[in-house]
Amino acid sequence: MNKQSPSYLLFISCFLSLAFMACLNDKNTSDNNDANLLPAPEEEYFETQGEWGFIDRSGKVSIPSRYDEGRNFSEKKAVVRLKARWGYINPKGEEVIPVFYKSAWSFRDSLARVMTFDNKVGFIDHQGSWSIPPRYEDAKDFSEGFAVVQVHDKFGFISKKAQLVIGHDFDQAWSFKDGLAKVKIKGKYGYIAQDGSFVIPPNFDKVGAYNSKLILAKSNKQYGFIDTLGNFIIPAQFDDVKNFKQGLAPSKKDGLYGFIDTKGNWVVEPKFSQIWSASDSLWCIEVDGKYGYADAKGEIIVPTVYDQLYNFYDDRAGYKLGDLWGYLDKNGKQITPPQFGLVWNFNEGLARVAFAEGIGFINKEGDIIIEPKYRDVRDFSEGLARVRLK
Repeated sequence: MNKQSPSYLLFISCFLSLAFMACLNDKNTSDNNDANLLPAPEEEYFETQGEWGFIDRSGKVSIPSRYDEGRNFSEKKAVVRLKARWGYINPKGEEVIPVFYKSAWSFRDSLARVMTFDNKVGFIDHQGSWSIPPRYEDAKDFSEGFAVVQVHDKFGFISKKAQLVIGHDFDQAWSFKDGLAKVKIKGKYGYIAQDGSFVIPPNFDKVGAYNSKLILAKSNKQYGFIDTLGNFIIPAQFDDVKNFKQGLAPSKKDGLYGFIDTKGNWVVEPKFSQIWSASDSLWCIEVDGKYGYADAKGEIIVPTVYDQLYNFYDDRAGYKLGDLWGYLDKNGKQITPPQFGLVWNFNEGLARVAFAEGIGFINKEGDIIIEPKYRDVRDFSEGLARVRLK
């Protein structure tokens, strides 16, 4: 690759600020099937500085720019906004569910959440018909046949038949995964099964992701690990811990992180400012404000010379060196020099990168596939990427 422009750093700083603001603006705001509830056209929507469309993997415009906002394709539909209202289009750009809602979210498991203009959330099917009428203050996507819903200030779970299967008893609730869901009640956290019974009683100040062996838990301002019944197997004695992976858990003591095994013994004594899992075999580490990668023995595989490192996606990880970014391969070898204003993770074999000219896409070898000419662009999803074309 030969596009290197170190002189653009001031420009790219301003450019990236706008890009980050656009990335953070990921809330959908859209209508009810009663036209009398529609707002006046000039009300309740964000003005945009350009219209959105979609490109294919060759960079060709697949759906012309005409939308004020949009979301990625999911289940062959994308959420789009025209002024104050949200609806859905297909990959041909045809409006298949009218722009009619105050808010709308992507399809998941054949259903999509939408909000009416009286601020009630329900679920529609792929034809745009109500599968679950809008009666909730809030809801989350279905997972394993259940969806978290909010009624007043409490949370419960419904089935796809709109039946309340687990009552609105919780102060907070998370989606089911592997048959269990994390919940919060009276300020404490635990896990429930799909019949609503507690598998892990709500006795903890925090609990981590459920797995079949050890689950991180916080009690009395300290962290340890509990079993699947809620008993501490590794006492709460650490300042911080992270989930086990390959038999190791990053744990913090006296301001530094090391690795403990499943019995709570130190495998690598605390010596790093930060540790997190970056791939199946590498851990990202921080030493004196610089980042590198270490193996499970704590031996440094990639020197701590980087100002920032990403996790690996598709065997590639973004790095920052000075003011510029590049990519490493799965062994930590540079496949591009530090030459980009910003990089994103690989998705569907392509990654967004920022030049002074704009944002484009590269492949895993670092070759430019789509020229960097877009002011704003998102990752590919189902073969299409949404871009701000004007």
